[in-house]
Amino acid sequence: MGALADLLASDRRDERDRLEVLVTRRRALSGTVCADAVRWAVAVREPAPGTRPLPLERYRPFLDLSPSEILDPVDSPPVAIHTPLMSYAAVLERREPWFREIHPQRATAAMFRDEMQATATVYGYASGGASADYRTWLAAPDGCPPEVRNRLANTSDLPLLDRALLGRLLSAVGFHAEAEQILPGPDVPVRDPVGAYALASWIFAEQMLTTGHAAELEPHFRTLYDQLGDDVRYARTKVVTTINATVNAARRREPETIARWRKLGEEDLARYTALAEVSEFDAEIMTSRWFRAMGFLPFLTGDRDLLRADMDRWLGIARELTGHDEHTRVIAADNYFPAVETAVRTYTYLGERDTALALVDELAERIDPIDPKTWLTAGELRYQAGDVSGALDAYLRAAHLQFPYGRISWFNAGQVHEQLGRADLAAECYRRSLAHWPTGVTPLRRLRDLHLRGQLPDDRGVLAAWAASQPAWSRLPAFEG
Repeated sequence: MGALADLLASDRRDERDRLEVLVTRRRALSGTVCADAVRWAVAVREPAPGTRPLPLERYRPFLDLSPSEILDPVDSPPVAIHTPLMSYAAVLERREPWFREIHPQRATAAMFRDEMQATATVYGYASGGASADYRTWLAAPDGCPPEVRNRLANTSDLPLLDRALLGRLLSAVGFHAEAEQILPGPDVPVRDPVGAYALASWIFAEQMLTTGHAAELEPHFRTLYDQLGDDVRYARTKVVTTINATVNAARRREPETIARWRKLGEEDLARYTALAEVSEFDAEIMTSRWFRAMGFLPFLTGDRDLLRADMDRWLGIARELTGHDEHTRVIAADNYFPAVETAVRTYTYLGERDTALALVDELAERIDPIDPKTWLTAGELRYQAGDVSGALDAYLRAAHLQFPYGRISWFNAGQVHEQLGRADLAAECYRRSLAHWPTGVTPLRRLRDLHLRGQLPDDRGVLAAWAASQPAWSRLPAFEG
């Protein structure tokens, strides 16, 4: 009933009808994987003033950079959402980045704003604050804060450090290309530590903008590193440059380049952590972060002993650090997540799938049960272990969180349903994937093929007609029978 209402929807009245079905059936659905969808439907139908659909309310800092005051405890956002808030604080307080972490490490890929806008559309939430268009977000009342908007309107008049901090903030809210535009690029010589941090911020934005592509950033990293002098304020930039350059080289699968950066980084890390200005906490955070990045080298060369040794360093430190105030606790938690995520991939590579699965289950079920990426990983590992029902549950948990991996989560769930012979449920999952991803060729092809094989439910004509209207339909490859 809800699926058909979606398919026939030509305006938002039908969308509200679908939500009404969920609300009416809330008691029957409360113990199912639809529970989150029901709870969020209630929030949409009976909203508190100024609230948004909960999949977006959890990411409120990406809209207006202020924390939500109405979230249920089970909806407390994952630590990644602190990135915009802490970057915002760095701008307002003009924090200096020389000897401590001022931003969380976790960053948003270039697709983040598109996914958020798609989720807003799915829920009928019309606001410029959720837009993937920078100018729209900039002008939206629940988008860019006025004080930041005013600074962005006059960036040429700002000191370089302020521009660099603003650039980091724009990247933190998902606008990487716009971050680059207010920063000096590789063609501008570095004359002091502030200039080095500004160029590092430009390269960071470019690295995020080219996520998923084997971009040639190595010359930019070398240009930056070769200009870093002996001033102690360069020390942290040197270490971070070796980390980011390593990640870029790993994308391109270039072990020789990583080996070069690892050799330089060993010395840079030792100098940085020995500085009197660097606290023990920040030294440990940087050490954990550095060894996690350098693990790419033994991963690519097959040196399992070195890989285990590196993992012992990055994971061991991450488990021990908890922080001593609000800022350091966020930084410690922010480091712990990628440390465990990388350890999961490492144990999987080493063939220790049980250990990897135990780690990811801990991450998903105990540490952050509303992190959709973790549930996706849990689904993959459970599927590889032969636990198909467990994989489906994990994919559905990620799917009902909707954002920012709704399209992938629903598609994966559809694949499992199809494997189990549940063509009707598979079709519903593919349809929901397309709600987030109208140009998605793969889910469209699965729907088209199911239809041509006569495996869709009774409303297959409506479903096929709806699918045929999607933007990617014309790009579908030929049906192979």
